[in-house]
Amino acid sequence: FKTISLLANGGIAQVALRKVGLRPEAISATLQPYVAHTYSPGNPWLNYNYYLCLSFVPCFFALFVLLVTAFSLGTELKNGLCRQWLKVAGDNMVLALTGKLLPQTVVFTAVGWFIQWLMYCVYHLPLNCSPWHMLLAMPLFVMANQGFAVTMFCVTPNFRYGSTLCSLLGMLSFSFCGFSLPEEAMYPWVQSLGYTVPSKYYFLLSIDQALNGISLYYSRVYYAMLGLFILLPLLLTWRLKKECKNPVYVP
Repeated sequence: FKTISLLANGGIAQVALRKVGLRPEAISATLQPYVAHTYSPGNPWLNYNYYLCLSFVPCFFALFVLLVTAFSLGTELKNGLCRQWLKVAGDNMVLALTGKLLPQTVVFTAVGWFIQWLMYCVYHLPLNCSPWHMLLAMPLFVMANQGFAVTMFCVTPNFRYGSTLCSLLGMLSFSFCGFSLPEEAMYPWVQSLGYTVPSKYYFLLSIDQALNGISLYYSRVYYAMLGLFILLPLLLTWRLKKECKNPVYVP
């Protein structure tokens, strides 16, 4: 409505200025004395496909990683196998999680690299950095989402609650991370929620490296934050271990 009203007012003013005898050049200078020029160095074509592939595709991929990780842990509790699972790992919760999730990490990393190959080699999305920068980011991104899912499952060690929480946060990350709604239009506390999920840091890393091609030094914080998500479950593994030793399944 605001855009339409401004255009309508501008058209009325243009007709009025013509009637008083002003030339078109003078009318343009009066109605728009300053012309703003917008440049997009990383995407000069303003290709919307680049935006969608660099933001929504990794976020969808992260959602699958979250759900599969939560499902893998939840089935141990649901089927009453958590005690045996922990016993095989020598009563070491970290070792049990590593054995459970490592094969999934390998598979998801291979799928992630295939997605990157499609985006950068087949669909020719901008890759203005060394390919190794993005190849390194993918296993970190996968393990960060696995660590985030394990953390959420430690908070609510229940199949239904853990899966629901991972699904909810995975879906909301589309908005919190600024993919479907500009960050500038959010409340400050909503903006801060975007920095609590790994997808935000992978997106910022893709912008810095793949699109803008800046030095790896300036993206070190994003790599470090992905690594922090991997280590985050270590703070709450005791809670999951306690639940595995005394399982109480709530359907």
